[in-house]
Amino acid sequence: MKSNSNNYFDPDLERLMEEIFNDTNKEAEKDGAETGTKGLPALYGDILEPYIGKITATYDELGARIQQKLLPEKHPINAMMKLERAKEKSQEINTEVEKRDNQNNTDKDNMENFHPNNLISRVCTALLTTGIILVGEILFNSKAFQFFGETLLFSLGISFSISFSTYLFSHMVPLFYKEATTRLKRWLVILISLIIALAVFVTLGILRATMFSQQGISISPSSFVIINMFFFIVSCVCSYYLLPSWAEIQEHRKFMVKYREIKKRDKEIDKFKQAHSDLKDNAMGESMIHSDAVIYAKKLDARVNKMCQKSINTFINANLRNRKDKKTPECFINYFKNGGNSITPPNTPSLN
Repeated sequence: MKSNSNNYFDPDLERLMEEIFNDTNKEAEKDGAETGTKGLPALYGDILEPYIGKITATYDELGARIQQKLLPEKHPINAMMKLERAKEKSQEINTEVEKRDNQNNTDKDNMENFHPNNLISRVCTALLTTGIILVGEILFNSKAFQFFGETLLFSLGISFSISFSTYLFSHMVPLFYKEATTRLKRWLVILISLIIALAVFVTLGILRATMFSQQGISISPSSFVIINMFFFIVSCVCSYYLLPSWAEIQEHRKFMVKYREIKKRDKEIDKFKQAHSDLKDNAMGESMIHSDAVIYAKKLDARVNKMCQKSINTFINANLRNRKDKKTPECFINYFKNGGNSITPPNTPSLN
C-alpha cells in the first residue's frame, strides 16, 4: 500500500475485486443460462431484482469490506481541521510556484536560445585565435626596429606596441562594419581600414627591407607588406565571425539580467517545493493519508457499481441466449431503457 496524494493504492483490495468480479461473472453466466432455460423471468409482469439478488448482495459485501479496510474509523475533528489548513497553505505555495514558473517561461520565450556562456565563448575563441597571430606579428615586426641600432628588447617593445595596436584595430574594424547601416558606409569602413593598415605595414616593410639590405640581403618591402596584410585580414575575418556586435553586447547584458532573475526565481521555487514537502510530511501526517484513503475508497465504490452492472448484463445476455422463446422479458427492456441503471446499485456504506 502506498500514499502519494491521489495515488493511494492497495494491491490486496485490487486483487480481491478482480477475483470477486471474475467469480461473480461466472455465477451470473451460469444463473442466467439456468433461468433462461426455464423461461424466467416471465415475459410480462415480472421484476428483475429477485433474479440478481445474489449479484447485488456480493457487491454489497465487497463495498463493506472496502470501507472496513480503508476507513476503519473517523479521524478526530482537529485532525481534519489541520488537514484543511494544510490544504490552504499548500494551495498558496502552488500559486506562488505557478506565478514564478509562468514568469520564467515568459522570460525564456523572450530570450529564445540565449545561453550566458555563448558570447563569452565566442570572444575567447576570437581573442585566442587572433592572439596567436599577434605573437607572430610581434616577432615578425621586431626585426624592422633593429634598424635603429637598439637592443633586441627595445625592438620587441616597440614591435609589441605597434602590433598590439594593429591587433586592437583588427577587432574594431568588424564592429564598425557591423554598425554601418548602408552599403556605402560599409565600403568606406573597409577602404579606410585598409589604407590605415597599409600605411603602417608599408612603413614597417621599408624599415625591415632596409635592415636586411645592411646585411647584404635584398628583399622587396612589398613582400613584408603582403605578409602583414594577410595577418591583418585574417584577424579581421575571425573578429567579424566570432566577436559580437555592439547590439549583441547590449542584448547580452539585457538577457543576463533576465537570466539572473530566472535563476533567482528557480531558487525560490525550490524553497517553495521544499516547504510544500515539509508541510505534507509534518503538518498533514495521518490526515493526508486519511484524505487519500477517502478518495481511493470513493473510486473503488464507483468501480464496484460498474462491476455490478457488468455482472447484471452478463446474467441478462446469458438468459437471452438460452431462452427457448427467443423473446426479451419486459423487465429486461425496462432495464436497458433506463441505460442499464434501473436496478438499485449495491448498497455500499457511505464514504463521506
